[in-house]
Amino acid sequence: MWKLLLHTGYGRAISGGFRSHFYKEIGCLPGSVICGSLIKARQHEEQETRLLVYGDPHGNYAPLIDACSAKRPDAMLIAGDMTAPKDEPERIRPIRSELAELLEEDIEIIWTHGNHDTDSPEIHDATFESFPEGHLHGGVRTLKSSGLRVAALGGVFRGQIWYPEMHYEDPARYQCPETFLQEKDCAWRGGLPLRHRSSIFPSDAERIKQIGADILLTHEAPSAVSPHGFLALDQLADDMGAKVIFHGHHHISYADELMNGIQVRGLGLAEPVRVYV
Repeated sequence: MWKLLLHTGYGRAISGGFRSHFYKEIGCLPGSVICGSLIKARQHEEQETRLLVYGDPHGNYAPLIDACSAKRPDAMLIAGDMTAPKDEPERIRPIRSELAELLEEDIEIIWTHGNHDTDSPEIHDATFESFPEGHLHGGVRTLKSSGLRVAALGGVFRGQIWYPEMHYEDPARYQCPETFLQEKDCAWRGGLPLRHRSSIFPSDAERIKQIGADILLTHEAPSAVSPHGFLALDQLADDMGAKVIFHGHHHISYADELMNGIQVRGLGLAEPVRVYV
């Protein structure tokens, strides 16, 4: 059974198995996560950082690069809203350029998109067209370094498509992008309208539920962010067998446990969080 031990930065630990002084002994940064029983138990001096999770960059990758310079991870997950805002066009740069230093270090990077990554064609291209092989949405990927399976659900729920407040099986106006395009004559570049390229469809959730994963990376929040989170994500994570959800969007740094026992780590704006495995 996976247990997470999360350091809140306020001198106390959440979840079971260790005491807060353990963090002082290994020198964890505030916001670090120790994944306990999924992997072999080790003495703290033998533990190494395998994974770094990063909150919404909005074009700011300096904290991520600094964290990697301090201690190199094998892999990292980024929770969406990758690119600078459209009212700062001078900061809109291809994310491959932003991540070039890390890619040269052969760090495995998985990113999912946020709602702001479709705010303009320039932002879309700097995000989706720049580093597509790192993108994950409505799918599952196995981390090379640890064998952990990561599922990702990028973007947000929108009422024009699907707004599952209570359950991910709640009815949707459009089940998948294909049904939307059959009914709407508003294609952009031969596909979904730009805005809806960051909308979640039920078909996206269904794919990852069927495959299953250990980690669910989302932009949207589960129910822990009340009243703006979605119980549907709690249920989806449970049904797919995930043990932890990492999410961005709200720029709130917190650790919690859902009623179904799944651990949640909300990521602050451009916040790096170390995961020990």
